[in-house]
Amino acid sequence: MGKRLEPFEAEHPKRVTLFTCGPSVYQNAHIGNFRTFLFEDIVVRYLEYSGYRVKRGMNFTDVEDKAIQEAAARKTSLKRLTDKNIENFVREMKRLRMKLPDYLLRASEAVDESVDIIEQLLRLKRAYWYRDNIYFDPLKFPGFGKLYGLDMSRWPVKKRRFHKDTYPGLNWNLGDFVLWHGCRKEDTDCWETRIGRGRPSWNIQDPSMISKHFHETLSIYCGGYDNLFRHHDYSIAILESIRPYPMARFWLHCYHLVVKGQKMSQEQREYCLPGHPPEPGV
Repeated sequence: MGKRLEPFEAEHPKRVTLFTCGPSVYQNAHIGNFRTFLFEDIVVRYLEYSGYRVKRGMNFTDVEDKAIQEAAARKTSLKRLTDKNIENFVREMKRLRMKLPDYLLRASEAVDESVDIIEQLLRLKRAYWYRDNIYFDPLKFPGFGKLYGLDMSRWPVKKRRFHKDTYPGLNWNLGDFVLWHGCRKEDTDCWETRIGRGRPSWNIQDPSMISKHFHETLSIYCGGYDNLFRHHDYSIAILESIRPYPMARFWLHCYHLVVKGQKMSQEQREYCLPGHPPEPGV
């Protein structure tokens, strides 16, 4: 947050709370993903070596646009697809001798928490309905973009809304972001809730899982470098709107693995873990 290296001080003496932005499990993880998670594993081990007791959570994004589209393309259910990929991810963590987090959290298991948060944001008028979706207005949150250092003077006067869970590229969507996807009759993978039938967006999933298990300022929040664009500032705006204390004391972001001059991505899946060949057709 301070844009500089600082001496580490835990939020509580000898106890560290750490949250990891985990994988989107619409496909199996690649070695670029695991570079980030190995970096975080080393951080945890060093903290424990230094005498701290670490309480760590990691999320699985098992409900999102890309996972729903992937399941439809494979003619399988969303749960069957994500269950298999989560099972593979945990198996590969063990193969890499990584420590399993205390909490392996699924977005699909924190829908009630998402609804609770959205209801609070609606009452605060930081969120609003538009047609069947619910959006967050960043202009209603003082200091929006403070983690990245976003220049809010560039914010457009005209109202714009971004309705997808994720967008490609390391750039900013200068507009309101979606919190809740309202479902149509033909849509599957939806929940009946107090705010209607729908599903939580990717943007609100981390705050909902954090609020379920961590009731204090996190000592450290970890993620990939790309999370500095949109995602983590979205999470801060959501969670700090409903809590009277900061989301995290320290933020650590891991740079991407570069292969042949390009960021490792799902499109370069020939670079897999040894003994785990690419799936047919990929």
